[in-house]
Amino acid sequence: MFTLALTPDSVTGCILADPSMTRPVTVTVTNDKAVLLTLGGIHYDLTRVAPNVYAEGYWVKIEANLASTPKRLTLRNDDGSCKWVATAG
Repeated sequence: MFTLALTPDSVTGCILADPSMTRPVTVTVTNDKAVLLTLGGIHYDLTRVAPNVYAEGYWVKIEANLASTPKRLTLRNDDGSCKWVATAG
């Protein structure tokens, strides 16, 4: 389980999206795909881009790095001005 937090280097306006982004999420891996699921029922399909690393997104870029210690989930908008990060043991 990951709980995202807005990074301090994000622009001020990003706080408007914070309530939607900071809900707990899970990442479930099956074969070479992963699914990010929010507690609200929204899911995003992720594609494997490296061993145990999954990513996807157009306007919202999502990367789940399950190979790192601790595991890391990053979401950012397309220009990188808004970024949320979470880690899990």
